[in-house]
Amino acid sequence: MQIALIGKLSSHVELLWRACELSLLERRVDRMMVLDTEQKVRAQLKTWNHGASSSQDAPHTKDQKIVELGVNGTSQQIESYLETEGIAQRTSDIHALPDLHTRIIEVMDGEIVFFIHDKSVLNEDDIASTKLIVYGKGDTLDLRAFGSRHFFCPGPIADEKLSIIRSVKNGLIEIECLDFKGNTEWKKSLSPKTPRLSIT
Repeated sequence: MQIALIGKLSSHVELLWRACELSLLERRVDRMMVLDTEQKVRAQLKTWNHGASSSQDAPHTKDQKIVELGVNGTSQQIESYLETEGIAQRTSDIHALPDLHTRIIEVMDGEIVFFIHDKSVLNEDDIASTKLIVYGKGDTLDLRAFGSRHFFCPGPIADEKLSIIRSVKNGLIEIECLDFKGNTEWKKSLSPKTPRLSIT
């Protein structure tokens, strides 16, 4: 499983498109977590979802558009249309936190991962039950280990960075950080058995 992570938006919703394009279309992650409670995020996702529904309800219109672009469109127009359709069809794979207290829990190869906006709202039971806590409220990318548990913040989207966490094997979780061009800046593996952080 691969999950893309977006941290604090601070109204930079316009950068969300590139993040979706990179994670959903280029890296083909399973889902995307937006760890911010910004209202504009849900409004944008609703708009994209409406576009997907319209496309599904009227396939003949979509076919006509493709033919029209094939005959009269430029390569840039064709590429832009296909990207728009690709993201619109995957809006159900984009999850945005509705409020500060909502927790999203994923089990990745037997390891529990918590996703939340503000880590300060977590209680002892939350922390005790999980291997990795991913939170969005932070001004910089940050990874810290406390015993066998890790806290990770992907940083604000204004930095034009995208993080992906993936389950590799035998409970091993890997975190990769990319720039918006798709280049890997660093990659770290969280050991399933020891608190030591291995870097590749």
